[in-house]
Amino acid sequence: MPKKWIEKYSLEKGDSFALFEQENGLFITPKFEEKKEKQAEIIADDFVSRKIMTFYTYGYTSIKITGALTNDIRFQIRETVDTLLGYEIIDEKEKSVIIQDLLNPSELPTKKALKREYFLASSMHRDLTRAISLETFELANDIIARDSEVDRLYFLIVRQLRSALQNTGFAERVGVSPLECLDFRIVAKNVEEIADSAEAASRNLLEVTTIEDDIMTDLINFSRLAYFMHETAFRAFLEADKSCANMVIEKHDEIKKHKEILDEEILKTHQAVLLGNIVENIQIICEKGSDIADLVFKPDD
Repeated sequence: MPKKWIEKYSLEKGDSFALFEQENGLFITPKFEEKKEKQAEIIADDFVSRKIMTFYTYGYTSIKITGALTNDIRFQIRETVDTLLGYEIIDEKEKSVIIQDLLNPSELPTKKALKREYFLASSMHRDLTRAISLETFELANDIIARDSEVDRLYFLIVRQLRSALQNTGFAERVGVSPLECLDFRIVAKNVEEIADSAEAASRNLLEVTTIEDDIMTDLINFSRLAYFMHETAFRAFLEADKSCANMVIEKHDEIKKHKEILDEEILKTHQAVLLGNIVENIQIICEKGSDIADLVFKPDD
């Protein structure tokens, strides 16, 4: 091993290494003992929710909150904890609240969490298309409600990836290599934004009274194209399938054509703003599929 590398990590005789097999060789990194606890103590204030979220995504296992714990602050704490997988309030007193991470990371490995996140986001988009085609706009409320579950999985994935970069032992437990972390983070964010766009489109759909037949047909076709793109791209990412990824990327001109037709049709209606917002959000979903497909290609391909 290079002397400078050994000195950098203060390695001694008998220390362990972690080996990750890559396509072009082995990735070697010091194998540090995983710390069982990362504890934080914070003072309650108007930013308590943001503080809890930050410590969660940085892998802290315990947070003690002290200070002026008003009813409003306590409500913010409970509301935030409810959005974070694994976090639970284990002790609540007059002057303190303790949050503990009760999730075993190996119970939900990163790849499994990412697949679950995508399953939820894609089902939201699929139901958006159904809501448009059947004019069952009540389904939009169910789509909106599911967005919070996607957010919970996204925050968990960010937490796991940050911890994996800091600790090779943790990386092994959640089933990712350090070199995979960046791509996983980008895909997880794109999937989360697919869900956000489906939610935003659903909120606009709730206010739509009716959709003309021609517009509905074109809107459904556009939404189905968007679904094909992210579904194909996500599968291509998991399987490293360059052919499928390229198929998605080459849909650029078709997307542009669909949107131009819809924009022209919608301008003639009295619901141009609402329908226009739905079209814009479907276009964003198309773009997210294309962004995921881009990750399949590597510099050495």
